[in-house]
Order: sequence, then structure tokens, then C-alpha cells
Amino acid sequence: MLKLESVSISYGAIQAVRDVSIDVPRGEVVTIIGANGAGKSTLLKSIVGLEPVAGGRISFDGQDITKTPAHRRTGMGVALSPGRTRCILRSVGSRQSAARGLLEKERFRAHRTEDRAVLRRLFPRLKERQEQFAGTLSGGEQQMLAIARALMSEPKLLLLDEPSLGLAPLIIRDIFNTIRASARDGTHHPARRADGESSARRR
Repeated sequence: MLKLESVSISYGAIQAVRDVSIDVPRGEVVTIIGANGAGKSTLLKSIVGLEPVAGGRISFDGQDITKTPAHRRTGMGVALSPGRTRCILRSVGSRQSAARGLLEKERFRAHRTEDRAVLRRLFPRLKERQEQFAGTLSGGEQQMLAIARALMSEPKLLLLDEPSLGLAPLIIRDIFNTIRASARDGTHHPARRADGESSARRR
């Protein structure tokens, strides 16, 4: 499903990622482990098109997406839940912010009621906070919201950057159980996860 061939990423003269090759089959759950600042988050951003690659090739479902814009990769079924919660819009309510993950596509609209019910069951705290502005949520709640938004887009490839950041152990267990179940039955096809320490510094 996902194939990286000798991918390198640079910030000017600084090389953040060097010559990474990975082949992830459909239905697999893969974890990237590395030291602080090793480039884990940068690599995930390159897969969704948020960071350009300096060299190498990225393929998804047999198609070269190395130069494909981020919005088109989203339409192909690639979703990222970032480790940092700054992506959560501070001007909207948490319910509205989660709904934006549906991307306003007809096939997503048909599942809104069912998907929201599943997410409310997985993240009951978001139900309690659904009228709050996203920017007023705690760090852990914003992390839940970021994961919920990614799941609501029904991705074929789900990228989770430090999904356990700021979450209670029981919630972490439920999230990972959901990820494993989705990979088995093909519901969302989560295939990658970057999971560092909660204090990890990300680029």
C-alpha cells in the first residue's frame, strides 16, 4: 500500500531524514521508533505532502505521489493526526472542528451520524466538551479531537504521530484496540504510527 524508496528530507543545509526505505502492506500496523529529533514527524508529514522530499520516491496504492499536493493525497485516502495540537482551529467548537475532518464529501456525509456515535463512544470526553471552542480544550482532549478528525475521513492510510500524547492509559488502550481492529477488518486501513515519548521534540 505504502512504499518509500530512499526518501530524504532537508531543511536548507540540515538533513532531517536520510535515505529511508519502507514497504507497508495493506492492513499492517507499523510503528516508527526513534530518538528525539530523529525526523519521525517530518517523515510522516512528507507522506501526506506537508513536507517536500529532497530525494527519493513515495508511492501509495501503486501510484507515485512524491509530487502530489497534500489535498489530493487526502482525497486518495491518506490522513494524518499530528502529534502537536496546534492544528486544531481555535475559532470553532470542538464538534465543528471534528466535523471538518469529513472533508465535505458526499460519501462521508452519509456516515456522519454513525461515525460521530462511534467517536463519542471512543472519546466520551469530547461529547462532554462538544460546545467548547477547540482552543480551550486540554492538551489530551485536543489530541483526542485530532485523532477523531483523522478517523472521520475514513482513510485508507492512517498516520498517527504520538497518538498517546497527553492521554490516560485506558484511553490509549481503547485507541490502539480500535486501530488494530480497523487494520484487521479494513474499516480505516491504519498502516503507520509514529509513537515517541510524550516529551519528544518534533520538527
